[in-house]
Formats: sequence, C-alpha cells, structure tokens
Amino acid sequence: MIRLAVEDNLFRKDQFDLKYVKSTLDKWKASGIDTPLKARNYILDSHVSNIEVMASEIAERNHNDDLKDKILFGSEMKDLQGTRDYLIELYETGRYDMLLSFAHTTYHKDILDYLPEEVREYIQKHSA
Repeated sequence: MIRLAVEDNLFRKDQFDLKYVKSTLDKWKASGIDTPLKARNYILDSHVSNIEVMASEIAERNHNDDLKDKILFGSEMKDLQGTRDYLIELYETGRYDMLLSFAHTTYHKDILDYLPEEVREYIQKHSA
C-alpha cells in the first residue's frame, strides 16, 4: 500500500513530499481502501476522472465538443478502466470464452492487477 501511495504521488515531481504519501494513506484508510487491489482501482478511477474534467475544460475553452472525446480516446488510463470494466462484465454475464479471449489479447499486460479476485483466478485457472 505504501509503494502504491508513493507511486501515486510521484507526479508531484519537485513538490514530492512524504506528507503527501501519508495523506494518501490516511484518505484510503478513511475510505475503507485496505487492499492493493482497491488502491489500484481507486487510483485508476481518480486519474480517469481528472482526465475527464481536464478534457471537458479544454473542449469548452476551444469551443469544440469533439475535442473531449478525442482526448479521452487517446488516454491509456481511460482504456485500462474500460478494459477492466468490460472483463468484469463478461465474467458477471457468464461470457467466459470472450473473457478469456479478451484477457489474453489486451495490450494491458497488468490488467489482472485491477480485476476482482474471482475474475483474476478464473482467468489464471483457465489460461493455457
């Protein structure tokens, strides 16, 4: 958890301080984030939310509604979030062949780190 909090706060570059890491850990604890899986997904969802806000602001400043979609389409984090959500949906709807196929063809090699344990275990168990 500490490593994830440090990684999440590295974007501060010259402003990096361990107080930010402690603040992150305190926020996670207060929010019930108590596993690396929950922390990774919280970080991912927070970053995507920030990207969406920034993309909306850029599109609004440029009077170009399509610009938001172009920015989001190019976001690897947004794509990772969508891949995670789609794999979970495939598992929950019992579309296991598609789940395994998509899990093995995605370019997100760390996708298993973002999936609930039961989905991750299913993929690992049925991988050839």
